Amino acid sequence: MAGIGIDIGSTATKAVVADPSGAIAFNLAIPTGFSRVEVAEQVRCALACEGFEA
Repeated sequence: MAGIGIDIGSTATKAVVADPSGAIAFNLAIPTGFSRVEVAEQVRCALACEGFEA
């Protein structure tokens, strides 16, 4: 099972996925912009495109 961490900050949003051994399988850093809801959807889409969906 992978572990996913997401940080939506005031200026940047970051996400990381670690595989079971702790190695980073995916990372993402994008500007947060005006809408945190919109950036959360962008993160969800990026994770889904990489195959990380619930």
